[in-house]
Amino acid sequence: MFGLGLLGIWVAQGFDEWIRGIFALRRWLSKPWLMKKEAKYEMTTNRG
Repeated sequence: MFGLGLLGIWVAQGFDEWIRGIFALRRWLSKPWLMKKEAKYEMTTNRG
């Protein structure tokens, strides 16, 4: 398409890795597993 050949494949793979890394870092920094743990803890302690 752009006439880059093998270099184009390498650039595309590198770009893909960066995008996936950014999403993984964003998810890691938001720590969604802590929210699930807190909700589970609240459910077990509110049984009375």
